[in-house]
Amino acid sequence: EMWIGSKKKTAPFNVKKSIGTVVAQFRGYNQQDSHEFLHYLIDTLNEDLNRIKEKPYVEIPDSNGRDDLIVSKEQWDAFCQRNDSIMIDLFYGQLKSHLV
Repeated sequence: EMWIGSKKKTAPFNVKKSIGTVVAQFRGYNQQDSHEFLHYLIDTLNEDLNRIKEKPYVEIPDSNGRDDLIVSKEQWDAFCQRNDSIMIDLFYGQLKSHLV
């Protein structure tokens, strides 16, 4: 229905224009980094939809050579103590990069 229905198409121009009224970097017609735009949009929605209203202070220990899986779990648990929204459920996660 969404793809073949009779509904008219919507251009994202108005979304970008609305965000541009608040964030100067997205104003005008200059070429924008789509990753930065999506990151800003998702992060802002996360803040508005966050179920945690009073965010606790969470101390994150240094890795000190510990296994990556342990450090990763600690980091994610600390993040989740301060962030809980549908945006986290749908769009957030962890990545591990490896330099060669």
